[in-house]
Amino acid sequence: MNQIKEMDYRSQCSMLRYIGEVYQRAKKRLDLADYENTVMEKTALYESDSAFVFLIDRTLQDCSKDTRLIIRNEYLSFSYKEWYRGFYSESTFYRLKRKAVHEFIDCLNM
Repeated sequence: MNQIKEMDYRSQCSMLRYIGEVYQRAKKRLDLADYENTVMEKTALYESDSAFVFLIDRTLQDCSKDTRLIIRNEYLSFSYKEWYRGFYSESTFYRLKRKAVHEFIDCLNM
């Protein structure tokens, strides 16, 4: 995991985008399974999706309020491109985004 800390900011953002895509797919599969109310016999995929979603959600709980907001809207959900305008100025957002990426990765690395 130390390799992740040594990655540059751009690479860390790419990694978080990938994590976000996997998170969204896992969350969707879990939601569909719950909606269909099917007995999935707790398949390996269901268990791994549950564990992954829990890990990401739990990691977010350990982060600051700004980091939670930024990571969730930038990487973990489908938000419109300039969602942050209601919360931050553009310069503040980009400064906080950089901090949020580092904080989330540090919390994930624990």
